[in-house]
Amino acid sequence: MARPKKVVIKDFGDFIVPEKWEDINLKKFQQIMRLYESSENKPDMVDLISILTDKDKEIIKQLPMDFIDKIMVRLLFLNEPIKCNDSNKITIDGEEYLINHMEQLKFMEYVDVNTLLDHDRLNYAGILSILCRKKNEEYNDDYINNILQKRLEMFEKQPVTNIMPLIGFFLLLSNSFEARLQSYLTEGKSQINQLLKDIGDSLKNMGFKKYSMICQMIRLKKLQKLANSI
Repeated sequence: MARPKKVVIKDFGDFIVPEKWEDINLKKFQQIMRLYESSENKPDMVDLISILTDKDKEIIKQLPMDFIDKIMVRLLFLNEPIKCNDSNKITIDGEEYLINHMEQLKFMEYVDVNTLLDHDRLNYAGILSILCRKKNEEYNDDYINNILQKRLEMFEKQPVTNIMPLIGFFLLLSNSFEARLQSYLTEGKSQINQLLKDIGDSLKNMGFKKYSMICQMIRLKKLQKLANSI
């Protein structure tokens, strides 16, 4: 990836300003997205320029206005969408990494990804470090302790244009999984409600012994609680 050109301004030193999406890595992209998410309208330009140039906000505030104008012209590409096709794999330094399909998702992966999303739904590098691994690479305690952080940093350094196909693929899988899960829950609730009705009808039958009736009443209450929780 070619590095963005340096822009030099007297008394302020070198500024490296991106001119296209390929110049922005995933880490910066996540910071930009959080900035937009936390702003009701448009994000603060000082914050945005600070992220994209790796310069302190106090330095940005002291820059001449004509220099800010030159920077903003270079950043016009931010108004353009990132063009890509969804993909479940990427090659980095000759190694291929693949996203684990939701149908094969392990319980530990599911829990850790959802925990991550609950804290920061824009932490794409964290999500990929869990789900996008080498072929036959297991997500286990050894992976978490020795590989996870390095893998996260690896994804953060990649151009966002290389990572976006993976993000698109993950979002498609997430939507599919949520729809399938909701379908299972709806079907399960329907089955429980039918079972509740059958048990209730049975309890009205005086042919049951007292002990059997008590057991069925306890079971009925447990199932009613479960049905209400779905």
